[in-house]
Amino acid sequence: SIGTSWGLTVERACFALAGVFDPSFKLIEDTEFILRLLDAGCAPKVVSEPLVEIHHYTDASRPTHATRNRERVGEIDRMLAAYSTFFARHPHTAAGLRTYSAELLRAAS
Repeated sequence: SIGTSWGLTVERACFALAGVFDPSFKLIEDTEFILRLLDAGCAPKVVSEPLVEIHHYTDASRPTHATRNRERVGEIDRMLAAYSTFFARHPHTAAGLRTYSAELLRAAS
């Protein structure tokens, strides 16, 4: 997945370039935000020490629960259309998202 954003730290200057999270994306907001960061020229960097604590939830209320796969695929399709210029420059990323969408649909069946 493009958006392994848990523990993501963003420099303040990057918010000025890319904006903030788009609330219209409910399930892939991190992926969409990371895409805009990359498109704005904000390069990823490694932070070597832990700065966050992560809690994983396993019940159906979790946004990543399989019951929401079809909804997630719809958001991926919307993102692919909205950022077609970015994906034209990075076709491997678009292909990866399409493969991920197909896997989500198979898991939802």
